[in-house]
Amino acid sequence: MGALAYLNNLACAGQTAKGFPGPCYQTADGWTAVAADPPFPVYLQAGDGPALSLALQSVLDDVCCGCAKGCDAPEVLFAVDRTLTMHKTPDGITPADPPEYKSSKWYQALTAIEEVATTPGLDAKLRLGLELWPRDPGGGQCITLAERVTNSKMATNPACEFGEIPIPPAPGTGDAIAGLLDPATTTICTSTPTGNGLITAFDWLVDHIVPGRDQYVVLVTDGADWDFSCPDPSPLAIVQQLAAAGIKTYVVGFFGMEADQKAAAFLNDLACAGQTAKGFPTPCQDTPSGWKAKDPNDLTHLYLQAGNGELTTTLGDVANEIASMCVPG
Repeated sequence: MGALAYLNNLACAGQTAKGFPGPCYQTADGWTAVAADPPFPVYLQAGDGPALSLALQSVLDDVCCGCAKGCDAPEVLFAVDRTLTMHKTPDGITPADPPEYKSSKWYQALTAIEEVATTPGLDAKLRLGLELWPRDPGGGQCITLAERVTNSKMATNPACEFGEIPIPPAPGTGDAIAGLLDPATTTICTSTPTGNGLITAFDWLVDHIVPGRDQYVVLVTDGADWDFSCPDPSPLAIVQQLAAAGIKTYVVGFFGMEADQKAAAFLNDLACAGQTAKGFPTPCQDTPSGWKAKDPNDLTHLYLQAGNGELTTTLGDVANEIASMCVPG
């Protein structure tokens, strides 16, 4: 066993691993790390003096009572589904309210993220970032919402691409996120590579680990079509890998007839794997590879839902919950 795996095991055994219990698995002898050969630390790693200072400060912030504390603003990456089914309404019908198509999931998703990202003071409490998946390769290969609704142009982008992160998590990014997103011009693309979109989030976050700084993914999706469009890699496995790195995933799905018919069981598994399911851990089960829903046939929604006009409130609640975990004092 290498030093990284050894120290990860110690952090899990001491129940202080980043995102605990996410990166850990309980055995008869106590907690151990899920990843046997990890490429990332879940203990407080310090490669130099400044990193050691951050690591020790984070310990102080956790355990010191009655003394001045700090809090390193967490990283929160909105990972947004920009696939073609997002042109529909939450009930799965083609919108009939031109020219903006405000009833579409795409319009509702982008305007909700804009509103939440520009909440006064929020991007000082949280390091907000934006991912769109799949990536738009340019050249007119992805299409606008109006082009999709009117069927006036077909998307021709390569299938099952990874995502893109035009705005990485950083302080003060709210206005930049809102300025980038426009339901009329921000394109949607063919195929549903949910797994590759999550890998994009995983790679960036793991490459930017800072001792004592929490990291989160907020997956905004309708949960549709991934299983026959881009079934590999498994989205569940990637969310479990995020959890193994101490990164929790909030799963925010549109609800309606379409979601109930196709996506509920899938999104329930992701919410359990991300350790943000309603009532976690009761409706979920821990396995050597990570968490998943206890009963795959129970379609009670464990993920965070949003119907028409509700996504802003749902995302705002998620942001406020994360911010409330990081309170200096």
